[in-house]
Amino acid sequence: MAKDLTRGNPLKIILLFSIPLAIGNACNQLYTMVDLMIVGRWCGPDKLAAVGNAGSVIFMLLGFFWGLPAGFTIITGQRFGAKDAPGVRRSFCASIVLCSALVAAVTLVFLAFLRPILVAMKTPDNILEDSLKYLRIIVAGTPSMTFYLLMSFLMRSLGDSKRPLYVIVFSSFLNAALDLLLVCKFNLDVAGAAYATVFSQFISGVICLGIILKRFPELLPAGRSDWRIDWRFYWEHLRVAVPMALQFSVTGLGCVILQSAFNQFGSGTVAATTAAGRLEGLICIPFFAIGTTLAAYTAQNSGANNYRRILVGVRSGWLITAVISVVGAILMMVFSAQLLQMFLDIEASPEILKAGRQYIFTVAPAYISLGMILIFRNTLQGMGCSLVPLLGGAMETVSRIFTALFLAKWFGYTGACFASGITWTITGVMLLVYYVYEIRARLKGKRTDVGAKHPVGLGRSCKCAKSSRPT
Repeated sequence: MAKDLTRGNPLKIILLFSIPLAIGNACNQLYTMVDLMIVGRWCGPDKLAAVGNAGSVIFMLLGFFWGLPAGFTIITGQRFGAKDAPGVRRSFCASIVLCSALVAAVTLVFLAFLRPILVAMKTPDNILEDSLKYLRIIVAGTPSMTFYLLMSFLMRSLGDSKRPLYVIVFSSFLNAALDLLLVCKFNLDVAGAAYATVFSQFISGVICLGIILKRFPELLPAGRSDWRIDWRFYWEHLRVAVPMALQFSVTGLGCVILQSAFNQFGSGTVAATTAAGRLEGLICIPFFAIGTTLAAYTAQNSGANNYRRILVGVRSGWLITAVISVVGAILMMVFSAQLLQMFLDIEASPEILKAGRQYIFTVAPAYISLGMILIFRNTLQGMGCSLVPLLGGAMETVSRIFTALFLAKWFGYTGACFASGITWTITGVMLLVYYVYEIRARLKGKRTDVGAKHPVGLGRSCKCAKSSRPT
């Protein structure tokens, strides 16, 4: 059942919508942590390092596939907020067609370049083949992941964050069970962890599709006309989604470059930063939940041309994020040793604990900057502004390149640890400045959203479309 996010108390709506998202993100993080815990303790630190080294490549490659459905469903949410029922159905059909075509093409390209990427990252020889094995399975399974993401994002664009949560919880337990079966029972090591992830995501996508067919009649096509190819309407989807996909890929490229800086310090350091990074992911769960909430909230309200409501919602989301970032940073630093021991046999390698704690103490104070990025990037994307978040991703990459090439060279491992904090702060400030500029312009009636005042498929760029003053 769809939910209208253009009515009601913004703070209450954001909290209620984001809580299921946070729980769902926690389940996602937990089952990736289960992957690492099982691989690290059952197969050893080199296998853990191999999966961790592959993680930055996955973020770069699969970020593209994450951004596509996220961008497509922003248009769906805007059409829903504008009370355009035919537009919602046509957006559903357009998203399926475009995702299918783009994912098939890009997956084949990515598969061809996995080994050169790992070699360029200076991946240690003792983990290269395992990283490659893990990546090939994950990348080959990206159609199943994109299918699942598209179905879940479609439900969220119509205001439902609870049913996607139920699916994620099921998927998490399924993934953990398959990890234990394939890694521990059948000794498939990193390949088993990859197969478990791909299969659980495919089953999740099937379940989400079943829910949509039963519970979301607003999305279901009424006839052949909803499937009709309209290049203008397709362009509206691509104009938002492709920059979002590229933004995640560009940001991921920066992570790959940073990972190459860590790789030069050996597989032990890679294992330490992998474990610390997964713990960092737990603290960041609320940030991603609130950011995703604001994307859906902003899309519907911008479709309704209600920018004052967006302003209030962003203030509420930022307040929540700021509090969580401070509390989370303190908890991470205080309990860093105990948390790292969940992944690693510290008695056998105490230097890994030291490296992991150093990473945590360096990065944790910058969590508030990461929260800033997720708040303002998702808000801008929800309003249909896709270029500036893409430029923000490019800035992240440039910052990481600088730290990887210079700080790591000058200050060693300590310099590499500072990369994320510096990158987040620079990018967060840039997005904040542009958000202030954009929301002021819209409150004055100088801008409107994609298609907010136009028929389906005839919306114009947020940089040039005109509108009357919003109510």
